[in-house]
Amino acid sequence: MRRARAIRVALLLVALAGAGCAAAPPSTPSLSPLRAAEPTRAVGGATTQKPILACTQPPAPVRDIIARKFYTDAANSLPDPAIIAANRDSLKPLNDFSAQVQKLAENALLSGNPTPARCAVTWLAAWAKSDAMLGRMEEAVQAGYERKWQLVALALPYLMIRDIPTVCPNDNADCTAINRWFATLAAAVKPPYEDARRSRPNNTSARNNHQNWAGAAVMLAAIAANDRALFDWASQRFRYGLAEIQDDGTLPLEVARGQRAAHYHSFALAPLLIMAEELRANGIALTPADQDRLKRLAGRVRLDLADPGFMAAKAGVAQESSLLANGKIGSDRLIWAEAWYDLSRDPAVVPLLAPNRPLSVRSFGGTWTLFFGAALP
Repeated sequence: MRRARAIRVALLLVALAGAGCAAAPPSTPSLSPLRAAEPTRAVGGATTQKPILACTQPPAPVRDIIARKFYTDAANSLPDPAIIAANRDSLKPLNDFSAQVQKLAENALLSGNPTPARCAVTWLAAWAKSDAMLGRMEEAVQAGYERKWQLVALALPYLMIRDIPTVCPNDNADCTAINRWFATLAAAVKPPYEDARRSRPNNTSARNNHQNWAGAAVMLAAIAANDRALFDWASQRFRYGLAEIQDDGTLPLEVARGQRAAHYHSFALAPLLIMAEELRANGIALTPADQDRLKRLAGRVRLDLADPGFMAAKAGVAQESSLLANGKIGSDRLIWAEAWYDLSRDPAVVPLLAPNRPLSVRSFGGTWTLFFGAALP
């Protein structure tokens, strides 16, 4: 299992502990094939799906992505409802596709029946063979953001089911097509986040939460394709993301997001934790410095959920509410706690997890309680 594997390699990785946060994980041709984090299946009874989902024909592949920037102010904090609605309509076929792939994958994990997982592979292969999401990007920047989030939304559940017996036997043609497609999507995601772009002062998306999501998307694709170069590139984005975390747990580029500063801190944390889980699955343990930086950010996010006053003072504006209409905290603001607890066993997040499981967000890959959730005390 994943934790046992991490323990077995720990002694071999002691040298990493002194490498510091800015150092990239080592890569050599002799390293074993890349591995995916294994699903923990730590779910409550409310998520149990015994009936097997029927396998329908996949929808027509979507090649073009059409999405517009929806913020109207310099801080990128005030959304235009009309543009959000238009984006929702244009992106609906993509979102519906990733939502169904996640349902099939999770149904297989919950039921113990591989049939829905094989159906998910059939769906993914149909889009892979048609070069979905590799057509026209309009508007280019926002469409690019949507593509990387869709890659996470598809690659994470795929990796959770790929190793189930009979799902991808002997790297069959469908799985091979999916792996190649993910690698091609990853190559398309990378350019805005390359080192040369990071050095441009005004290109904040190359250093903020978008960089973290690009790293998570590329890392998941790298594992699917067993592409060490992509994996190392993503690992460096992880290091860059950690380096942004300040002593007080804040991220300066997310503080600058005005009324959405607290929201974007949790949004930036989630992809870092995806990468931390996948690094650990490949024998790359978090160093004490890594753990400390993530703890600072996780602590900041947790405290801001209880009282956003600190972030309001830091950002210079009251923070938008994290509560839904029913009075509960939105899953998108809590889901990070699943992976953080799995990595750290931090007791401070248990009160967030216990009453709110299962935690699931489509754009984050699905149900993290099922993927990363650890048993609570």
